[in-house]
Amino acid sequence: MRTLARTAHMIGLAAFVGTVLSHVLVSAVADPNEPSGYHALMVLKDTGTRFVLIPGLVLMGLSGVFMAWRLPRPCPVWLKVKLVLVAAAAANGLLVLMPAGAHIADAASAGAFAPDALAREAVAGPVNVALILAILVLSIARPSRRRTEALS
Repeated sequence: MRTLARTAHMIGLAAFVGTVLSHVLVSAVADPNEPSGYHALMVLKDTGTRFVLIPGLVLMGLSGVFMAWRLPRPCPVWLKVKLVLVAAAAANGLLVLMPAGAHIADAASAGAFAPDALAREAVAGPVNVALILAILVLSIARPSRRRTEALS
């Protein structure tokens, strides 16, 4: 069961991080002065969010909680911090980035711009990238585990 949970976690992580990186790339190359290409890229970005990023985040979150639940108590502090950061990234993605992306795609389909949504995305996007990087660092370093191994 642990192998299945870890596999699900890695698939969710790959979907989540890969989609975030593709969003950064799409945002960098999207030219609002070319309406048809811009619209296509914004729809691609919104579709990726709905069908890859969010399911990846859910898969990663559920498998992570399952694996954490099976650990002996008390849970390490790094894991508690990681779970809070995952919840913050999920909330930011679901409550800010996803609606902003949908609004941008809708506006682009009408040949318009959505400066308010672009501004929200310009702030919330880098915040999510920072949260993701912090989550990855905590997941790889596992600070309390290193300290315990060093003491042994």
